[in-house]
Amino acid sequence: SIHNHSNRPVLKMGKRSNMHKLHNVTEEEAKIIAKNETKEDVTSLKLTNDKRFLIYKIETEHYVLIINALDGTVMEKKEIKSYRY
Repeated sequence: SIHNHSNRPVLKMGKRSNMHKLHNVTEEEAKIIAKNETKEDVTSLKLTNDKRFLIYKIETEHYVLIINALDGTVMEKKEIKSYRY
């Protein structure tokens, strides 16, 4: 059975492929947006959602950016604080 004890489907069928069908901004375009915003190369990129928007979560050496995957808007830009011991 694909249902658990609460009658909810256990398998999230095709969630990742559905996200990739919906986004208008490609990963390469998101990397270019991040590079233009930070002047740094992308070290990590993930297509995900935050319950309201389909987003790219992008990390560079000194920043974390949230970019709207539908229109390319930079929704958030946080500087990563580095600590010296």
